[in-house]
Amino acid sequence: MRAPIGVGLIAFAAASFVKQARADGFYWSLTYEPSVPIGSIRKASNDISAAGGALGARYLFTDHWSLGIGGHFNQFAKNYDSATYPIENGAITGSSYRKVWVGSLLAEAHAYLKPDAAINPYFGIGVGMSWMSNQLLVSDLPFEDLSRGFTFCPEAGILIAFDRDVFDEQRTAMQSALIGVRYTYSAAGSRDVSSTSFLSLSLGLLVY
Repeated sequence: MRAPIGVGLIAFAAASFVKQARADGFYWSLTYEPSVPIGSIRKASNDISAAGGALGARYLFTDHWSLGIGGHFNQFAKNYDSATYPIENGAITGSSYRKVWVGSLLAEAHAYLKPDAAINPYFGIGVGMSWMSNQLLVSDLPFEDLSRGFTFCPEAGILIAFDRDVFDEQRTAMQSALIGVRYTYSAAGSRDVSSTSFLSLSLGLLVY
């Protein structure tokens, strides 16, 4: 009798641990982030960009908040039939191609308002550093400036749980689809792009 009882206790303890691990613990986030340029970055491109994404890692200390890190990348580009740009000791005119890319590494904090619900609103903040490349190709002459600066990124959205057990009301669902909005401001700038700011739509997953 003792062996079945012992096995049963071990199984119960393991199930309890797994149940808790699904609420608290380590998670990955992977998002696709199309963006709308704001401010002086529109001097390089005023088009909505489909080139953007992020990879993050966060640790949920409780069901309601987490700390982590995130890496983000966004790119804005546009072709111009004819434009004039100042260069050293003069200016150059011709067809041109502009591209600005921004990469950011952030420390991030998130708060979750309804972790027990299938739809869980959240908000967050990220601060860190970004690196910006301001590229220009005009009349086959390339120009590029690199800069870096402080970055500030508030965000908000919802998590839509896909691992919630409807038969267990006590289970906290955190493995979710993610839909949100992120604003990025970076002090990194060069030439006519004095700083970089844009608004992104975040579409992705939060998984173990």
